[in-house]
Amino acid sequence: CTAVVAAAPPAELDESPLTPEGPPWAAAGLPEEAPCALGLLPGGDDLLEAAFAACSYRTLARAKLLCRSWRRAARRVMRAEEWQVANLTLGELIAAGGAPDAVRRRVEERPAEVGRRGRDGHVPLHALLRSPSRALLADQALVGAMLEAHPRSAQERSPDGLTALHLAALAGAPVPVLEALLAHFPIGASRKVQVWRDGELPMLERMLRPAAQLEHRVGVGQLPLHAAAAGPAPRDLVDYLLGLHPAGASAEDSC
Repeated sequence: CTAVVAAAPPAELDESPLTPEGPPWAAAGLPEEAPCALGLLPGGDDLLEAAFAACSYRTLARAKLLCRSWRRAARRVMRAEEWQVANLTLGELIAAGGAPDAVRRRVEERPAEVGRRGRDGHVPLHALLRSPSRALLADQALVGAMLEAHPRSAQERSPDGLTALHLAALAGAPVPVLEALLAHFPIGASRKVQVWRDGELPMLERMLRPAAQLEHRVGVGQLPLHAAAAGPAPRDLVDYLLGLHPAGASAEDSC
């Protein structure tokens, strides 16, 4: 890794750690081989990958800028589940849309990460429920493992004031995922939360948030049923929430 750091430029390539091996190449003008031309030696590709496998995320992001052969090798290494589990944080894995098995292994090996909020203010369970990856969103066993590691994440609020149940309903998660959340937060289906939109945040939030995020936000009340109705929720999810809290059908959503 020391040799890689010495050869690589100080900048990092801004691409997902799960980017496939081949093109497109984000930076123009990359030479085909690195100055050491390790890839041209017998077994050179294997040696390069073995060296890269011991390197960190940031080191490989820098190595990708040196030449195309190094970028291909770095991408191959970073696509391997073993490397991902060892070198990406839980938040980074979820943000990159990692495979559920890799995310689950990281949860099992680093359970303390499940309770840590990221820079965006979300705990990993919130990030998972907001992920565009349907594979992550639909994995009941993964959600269950995260709740077992940090049960309070079922009740904790996102920066926008939503609980995990609201986020799951908004995303149209499968009913078994909602069942797992409710097992740790039984009153969640009938709990209205204050969602910040179209007005002003409380003073503490105003102090903590960047100025660009402070325009047009105000606190409003919302049930998980309201969140489901606002998103792409399937009929069975809406029926499930109605069965849990029938009064929600006539409750006002002040959004």
